[in-house]
Amino acid sequence: MGESSRLLALWAGDDASYRGTFVRFATGTQGPIQPLIDLMRRTAEAAGRDPSRIEITTGCPCALGDDPARAVEECRARGAQRVLVPAAAFTPDPEAKLAAFGERVIRRVGGA
Repeated sequence: MGESSRLLALWAGDDASYRGTFVRFATGTQGPIQPLIDLMRRTAEAAGRDPSRIEITTGCPCALGDDPARAVEECRARGAQRVLVPAAAFTPDPEAKLAAFGERVIRRVGGA
C-alpha cells in the first residue's frame, strides 16, 4: 500500500479533525478507546476516506495478565491490527521471555 493511501491516526482526547493523511484528535481526557475508534472511522468517512483502511495500533498492558491471548483478541475485536506491550515486562532475560510470550500469546492469536 502506498504512503498516500494510508490513513494514520494519533490522539490524546475526544475530538477529531481530518488532516490529510492523519486524523488529529484534540488533547483532552483519556477514556474508553472504543468511542474514539468509532469517532475516527466516522471522521475518515466524512472526509471521503475508507475507514476500513485505517491501521490501529494500541497499547495492551493486559497482555501481561492472567490471559494475555484473550486480552490481545479483545484489542483485535475493537479493530486493532497491532498491540504494544511494555518492554520492561521482558527483562531481565528478554530473549527467553519474548520467546515464551511468542509461544504463549502470538502463536495462539495467529500473529506474524
